[in-house]
Parts: sequence; structure tokens; C-alpha cells
Amino acid sequence: MLRAALLAALVPACARAESPRPSVLLVTVDTLRADHLSCYGYERATSPNLDALAQESLLFEDASSPRAKTTPAIASLLSGLYPHSHGVRDLAAPLASGPRLLQEVLRDHGYETGAIVGNYVLTNARSGLARGFD
Repeated sequence: MLRAALLAALVPACARAESPRPSVLLVTVDTLRADHLSCYGYERATSPNLDALAQESLLFEDASSPRAKTTPAIASLLSGLYPHSHGVRDLAAPLASGPRLLQEVLRDHGYETGAIVGNYVLTNARSGLARGFD
């Protein structure tokens, strides 16, 4: 069972007309089973909005987490590093200022960045993951 299903999507239809770059939308959902999402082959229509997005996007079909805890997993996703390299090994252990994060790289390349966070362990005080978001 996947502890965290990660759906990453490039959405060209959302890109600004003046920009040749695609928009980047990263959707993470904590403790969601990919095998219960229609876009991953589940026979019931459990995820119509994600399915519609997946139809027009790049859908990663084989994604896994290096850690079964939210903060270390998201720190790995955003930094490209394993927990032993970025140092976040527990839920409320904030990421140090060292590793560059995906949103910082995107911002430095002219992207507008933003995050909608609904998990209290991912608030910046607990995770240190907010840097680089506009």
C-alpha cells in the first residue's frame, strides 16, 4: 500500500500564452491509495477531478516514497534527496536551509510559485518547506 500517492502533472493548457514553458502543478495527497483512483485503473469512479486532470497531463504511474512519514517524504520530493541527505527524518523536524527545493528552482527560472497546504505538519514552522513560494 502506498503511504503517500504522488501525482505530478504538467498542464500545458494552463500555461500563459506568452510563455513557451509549461505550467507545473504538483499535487500531493497524504495517505491516499493510488490503486483506488480511477486514473490508476480502479474500476469505480472515485476521483473524477483528478482523472480529468490526468487525461491532459503527464501522469507518473510508478512513484514511491522514500519514507512513510509526511514531512520527510515531501522534503525528499521537493529536494530530490533522500532523508539521510536532507536530514528530515520525523514529522515535526524542519528542513535545514541547505538543500535547494523545486519551488526555488522554478522561481529562479521565472515561474510564479504557490502552495496550498492542508496538513498541519507541513506548516513552515514544522517543516521548513515554504521557502521559494511566492
